[in-house]
Amino acid sequence: MVATGRFARACAAMAIAAGVVAAALIAGTPVAAATSATLVGGPPPAPAAPNSTITLSLVVSNETNASLQEAALTVAPSTTPLRDEASLNTWLSGRGRNNPVIGQVQVPVIAPRGSVSVTVDVPASKLPQPSVWGVRGLLATYSPSGADAVTLRTTVVLLAESAPDPVQLATVLPIVGPASALGLMTAAELASSTAPGGYLSRLVNESTAANVAYALDPRITTSILTLGAQAPASASAWLAKLNSLKKPGFWLTFGDSDISGQIQAGAPTPLQPRIDDLANIPAPPAGSPVGRPHSRMWPGR
Repeated sequence: MVATGRFARACAAMAIAAGVVAAALIAGTPVAAATSATLVGGPPPAPAAPNSTITLSLVVSNETNASLQEAALTVAPSTTPLRDEASLNTWLSGRGRNNPVIGQVQVPVIAPRGSVSVTVDVPASKLPQPSVWGVRGLLATYSPSGADAVTLRTTVVLLAESAPDPVQLATVLPIVGPASALGLMTAAELASSTAPGGYLSRLVNESTAANVAYALDPRITTSILTLGAQAPASASAWLAKLNSLKKPGFWLTFGDSDISGQIQAGAPTPLQPRIDDLANIPAPPAGSPVGRPHSRMWPGR
């Protein structure tokens, strides 16, 4: 079982490692627009091999009441690969430098308030350091006659031979009970949430085949075990199915309580309530296997 804090830090580190490429894949927002025209990009270009052709799709719109004459639209790359988040942000903010033009297309006359869709093909081999895997910036510039040029910055991922090692990511599925001031879930709450179509049933059923780790609120399993034979049949079946799954996971705090609030209030460690702390259950039924809330429950199979 993975400790909650350690697991969170590991996920954060992996997310940072993947952040530059993920941000590059969704980038494509115009960074400048003149009053005469706007330049809008479609989806960022697909990742490209060094010997392939990169296709950039754009829409040029005339924001005036007069026609814009035929003009060139050019594409230039960044001077270097965008190796980290800082260089990516610099490029997308309009402050990154670019190399000379590597692609060009003529945009036809655009009627007043009209738009034209264009595509520009550029050779990946003309990108900076084409043998190096990673993100490159692309700068599209439209220069209509008699008006200011408008630009759009986007990115493309170059799939060269020197690819980094894959980043391992983990998906965590929280399984928590309903918000309540009571110590345990009631039999009625358990019956509705574990019935066919209930939210706890859906969480487990729809994640059975998924590669996820469970973050489980022990209040749910404690509530079922405390009721013993009086627990709804659907709740007991739900717990049995949960225990049968070979899933990684970890315990949340009881009731998914706020750990930071407990520590700020002076608790030396997160609180672990016992059954006699739970107000709405007067006493466990005879023979119930419940001591403290973490006993004999998933994932202690």
